[in-house]
Amino acid sequence: MQRKVEAPEFLVQQYDLAFLMNDRAAMDRAVSLAHGDSEAESRLDGHQAFVHAYSGQMREAATATQRAVAIAQQSGERERAAQFKAAEALWNGFFGDAVAAKRAAGEALELSRARDIEYGAAVALALASDSARAEALARYQIARAYAMAGDPRRAKSAYEDVLALWKGSDPDIPIVKQARAEYAALR
Repeated sequence: MQRKVEAPEFLVQQYDLAFLMNDRAAMDRAVSLAHGDSEAESRLDGHQAFVHAYSGQMREAATATQRAVAIAQQSGERERAAQFKAAEALWNGFFGDAVAAKRAAGEALELSRARDIEYGAAVALALASDSARAEALARYQIARAYAMAGDPRRAKSAYEDVLALWKGSDPDIPIVKQARAEYAALR
C-alpha cells in the first residue's frame, strides 16, 4: 500500500541523498512515490534535471525542466516555474551554451521578476557572455592546471575523473568536446 506524500520536500531530500550516495534505485523510488502529487512531481523533476545537467546530459535535463515548469504552471506557481528555468539557464551557461542560457534566462524572467530569479538569470547571462568564466568548472580546471604544470600523470587522472562524470553527456557540448581533445593530447 502506498501512502500519500504529505511533505514533498521529504521526497526531494530522499532523492538528493540517494544521488549523493550514488543509489539509483533509491532515486527511482523517490520519483515513483511522487507520482500523483503535482508539487512533489515538479520538485523532483527539477532535481532530476539538475542530476542530468550535472552529468552533461543537457537534452534530458531540458526535458525534465520542461516537465517541472509545466506542472508548476498548471498549479499556478509561476515563481517555482521561473526557478526551474533560471536553473536551466545557469547550467547552460556553465557548459558554455550561450544560446540556450540566454533563452532559458529570458523565459525565467518572463515568468517572474522575483529577486532570486533576476539574480540567477543575471549570472547565467554573464556566463553566456563570457566563455572563459563558463570554462571555470573546478574539476576541469584542475585537470588543465596539472597539464599546464607539466604533470601528465595527475592531469590524465583529473581528466579521467571529469570525463567519467560527463560519460553520458550530449556529444555536441563545446566544453566536453574540448576536455576530450585535451585529454587525447596527453596520451
